[in-house]
Amino acid sequence: MEQPKEEGVVAIYIVAVQMSGGQGVEHIIGAICVNESFSSGESSLTEIINFIDENPGQLKVSDGETVASVEVVRPRVGNPYIRSQPDSTKTDNLLALPRYN
Repeated sequence: MEQPKEEGVVAIYIVAVQMSGGQGVEHIIGAICVNESFSSGESSLTEIINFIDENPGQLKVSDGETVASVEVVRPRVGNPYIRSQPDSTKTDNLLALPRYN
């Protein structure tokens, strides 16, 4: 169950992802994000990583029933990438979202 929000904190949801060079989470290069007021915008991977670093726990992905936070993975080799925090549900994963160009 999601924890109650801190006052003044607005969750942002990723609703679609842009891929390049493959189909794994390490190939996400951008995303369309929507806030709880339904304002939306496209963000690059760099912008998303910066947002997560500055606002831990505020970026989410949902399948309409469950919600997972999005986190940054920084492998020893290769570039940072984003993924949903692992849970028992695959439908709230970033790779379950629609793609866009």
